[in-house]
Amino acid sequence: MKKRKNSLWLTILTIAVLVRIYFQALAAWAIKNIPFKGSFPYWESILADRGPDWLWFWGNFDGVHYLNIAKINYQYGLTQAFFPLYPVLIKIVNFIINNSLWSALIISHLSFIGFIYLFIKLGRFDFKSKSVKWASILLLLFPTSFFFFGVYTESLFLLLTAACFYYSRQKKFLLASILAGLASATRLIGIFLLPVILWEYYQSVKKPRLTKLTLISLISSSGLLVYLAYLQKHFNDFLIFINSQPGFGAGRQVDKLIMIYQVIFRYIKMLTTVSPQNEIYPVLAFELLASMAFIGLIIYAFIKKLRLSYLIFIIPALLLPTLTGSFSSMPRYALAAFPLFYLLGNLKSKYKKASLAVAFALILTWAFIRFARGYWLA
Repeated sequence: MKKRKNSLWLTILTIAVLVRIYFQALAAWAIKNIPFKGSFPYWESILADRGPDWLWFWGNFDGVHYLNIAKINYQYGLTQAFFPLYPVLIKIVNFIINNSLWSALIISHLSFIGFIYLFIKLGRFDFKSKSVKWASILLLLFPTSFFFFGVYTESLFLLLTAACFYYSRQKKFLLASILAGLASATRLIGIFLLPVILWEYYQSVKKPRLTKLTLISLISSSGLLVYLAYLQKHFNDFLIFINSQPGFGAGRQVDKLIMIYQVIFRYIKMLTTVSPQNEIYPVLAFELLASMAFIGLIIYAFIKKLRLSYLIFIIPALLLPTLTGSFSSMPRYALAAFPLFYLLGNLKSKYKKASLAVAFALILTWAFIRFARGYWLA
């Protein structure tokens, strides 16, 4: 059994390496044939001098902010929207190798390896090896999977999240709480791991202890609480990470909550009024398609009775960004719903799974080229 598990892990790791090589080859072609747009600030001063052009593009868009925070902390407006754990780790590694871009990429790649390992182990709790293998392939080919390798928090956050789920399943709740606390210092939605741990704890003990519940709650939310205290002390506004969101120009509103059906109607209106020749049109379609697909997957998860603790995390994690009135970045945020890929891998029809893999790979190619050449995607 152990050899079989190791074989699956090595197979998926090999596929991940091949996908990573494909990204680099595709980037080389794109750099040669497509002009760089540079539609985000500071790329020349923060990215271009830290590596060759075939490497620094991995820090496009949000990556610039993480590198800047690692260098000078939260000195500029809007940067408070980016949570601190990832830039802190970049700063630590940078003491050793003296290149923040390389530091960030090392953290992301190592985190991704750890996440894939835990993704497989988690999947084997509930699904057969073949299903987990297909789930891993579909995850690797998902249209925004390239963010795993970039200067983004996706790999680190999912490593912490998967580890939290894993140790909760193993009934090691204090360790799971520490991981949840770190996750909440990485992204806001990490706080939704707290109800996951509490639910798993309630399922495992006959008489929950108040002291244990309190300890779990404090540790699991510690990353967010420390960051809020920092923001209040230095900027006199512990909600500045929310209040800064409209400044990124994605049409987000933070002064009121917008229901998801309103966001859907808004996107339908945009797609029927914006010219298909407009450069942003395919991105709008991509955002709506991805969001609707994951709504459908959540419904499917209820039908297939996916473990409830997964849904306790997934639903608020995906719903929260939409309350600002936009599906912007949802194709990337959807990666946080990684347990839903187990359901795709468990589809009975190999034809359906193969068709999904091909469709994912084609969209992935288009999406990655956009990202690599500085065109907004997610």
